[in-house]
Amino acid sequence: MESTKLIQKYKFLYLLISLLIFFILNAFIANDTIGRYVFNSLFSIMFLFAIYSIAYDKRIIITAIILGFFSLLGHWLSSTIFPGKELYLIDSIAIILFIALIITATLTYIIRDKEVSFNSLCGAVCAYLLIGLLWTFIYAILFIVHPNAFSISTELLKQHIGNTSQHFVYYSFVTLSTLGYGDITPLSNPAKTFAWLEAIIGQVYLTIWIAHLVGMYIKRKQ
Repeated sequence: MESTKLIQKYKFLYLLISLLIFFILNAFIANDTIGRYVFNSLFSIMFLFAIYSIAYDKRIIITAIILGFFSLLGHWLSSTIFPGKELYLIDSIAIILFIALIITATLTYIIRDKEVSFNSLCGAVCAYLLIGLLWTFIYAILFIVHPNAFSISTELLKQHIGNTSQHFVYYSFVTLSTLGYGDITPLSNPAKTFAWLEAIIGQVYLTIWIAHLVGMYIKRKQ
């Protein structure tokens, strides 16, 4: 009973850990059959923690389970058994909807929480990382629909379509944090628009929302 309460108390912490493990290990996953299975497995585990973290409303949890199931099913099929543009595009849209739901539910939970706790701060960081992940699949869709939407190396263009999201994870977070190394550059108008939108959201989120929550947390502790 105590262990269940402890898990529920720090549910966003567990999601944060799963997100960090996913992003860090993603850098070392090879672009081969085994690598895709490892990537998909980590992706699936992260999805399960995401669903568990918002288990406070029956309607939200049911919607998340349905979206999560079809997202993961499509992701596994498009990257292993049935690689192709059409399935990958449909799957990416489903993943975007799922992540958007998790972000919305997480922020709603934090806003409704009467006091800012360590779990709330973890939830806010999770939402920030999920924003970067959501934009990963937006960029991936733009790239698949229009390969000239980004200026990237020819080596990337030759790689398997199922691996596209791994490259755009890097680009998305470079944009979200406004580092802008320039090794991947948006060329089309939609790509440019989504790039500056992500950069603005990332800065506003950190400087206003996260700073506000941290300030309230420190004040409560004092």
